[in-house]
Amino acid sequence: MNGLSSPMDVAASIINLLLIAILLAGFVALCLWFYRRFTRGDNATRQTPMEIARERYAKGEINKEQFEQIKKDLA
Repeated sequence: MNGLSSPMDVAASIINLLLIAILLAGFVALCLWFYRRFTRGDNATRQTPMEIARERYAKGEINKEQFEQIKKDLA
């Protein structure tokens, strides 16, 4: 009890600090993943109804009359 720590105390302190740092880094990484997943993903893939109609027409899922009706409805 003279203020000096034993080597075991120092090692235990270092291990505790490393575990806390790893847990904190994991928590921050998880928060960043959730943020990127739920903000960037929605904005990057969102299409307007007209873009969806054009894409469906280009793929042949709807014919010209249906496409023209959708354009008229959206205008």
